[in-house]
Order: sequence, then structure tokens, then C-alpha cells
Amino acid sequence: MTALRPFGSACEVDEPGSLSPGPGFHWMLLRRHGRRPLAVMGRGLLRADNRCAGLRWFSDIAIYETASGRFAVCLRHVIPGTADPVWCDAWLCDGADAVRHAFGGHDPLTAWPPWSAGIAWTDEPEAGRFRGAWAGLLAAVFGRTADDG
Repeated sequence: MTALRPFGSACEVDEPGSLSPGPGFHWMLLRRHGRRPLAVMGRGLLRADNRCAGLRWFSDIAIYETASGRFAVCLRHVIPGTADPVWCDAWLCDGADAVRHAFGGHDPLTAWPPWSAGIAWTDEPEAGRFRGAWAGLLAAVFGRTADDG
């Protein structure tokens, strides 16, 4: 029997491990900047942002448990008042360490197009505050470790 692929070939699909994964699981599309979306059958575990960091933009992260037994992580950088995120991506991770590594290895200044906020990152002290707000968000969600320096 072939499993129904709800989104066809329009996106990358994480196939569920069973046809009845349990309560709270549903199909969702996670947007990815410049790539096809990631489709997962999952349920939300965590969502956090650094919206109150006093910057002109904020970062938003979400972690989902997938029916295949993996984690889907989603990251968005947003300018308040705009309809769409300036930059977004999603990844599949095989465990909690991989989730932390996916977010920890991200540098928001290299992913976010500098022209989108109307500033030049290298010339603005606000760029340092944005990186600091990103590090603060990760510390609030994952805690600090010896790897954090």
C-alpha cells in the first residue's frame, strides 16, 4: 500500500513511521528560504522568540516532534508589521543534540539579507545586539553549556 503524500512533489516530505501516529499530530508545511517547503506530520513541542529584545526585528524558533520519530526545527527572522518573515528555514534532526546544534550553528547575520532591514550589518552596533539577542534566545531555550564559551 502506498502512503498518501498530501503535498505531492511540491515539497520535501518527512514520511511518518506509521499511518496513525497518535493524538495531536497533523500535516504542516514549514517554509524554507529559497527552497521547497518541508512537509511533516508532527506536533508542536516548543515555540519561543526574542521579540522584546528592543530591536527592530526578532527571531522565532519552533520545535516539532514528527510522526517518523525525528524533530523538525523551524527558524524565522521577522520585522514586526511585515506579512512574511524576512528569512525562514526548517530542518529535520535525529535527536535533541542535533536540534541544539542546528540552532547553535546558525549565524543570523549571514542568513538575514542586510538590505531587508535597511541597515548595513558591519557598520551598525545594532548587529551586535541582534547577535546577542539570538544568543540570549538560545540560552533561554537550551540553557548554557561549556560549549557556549
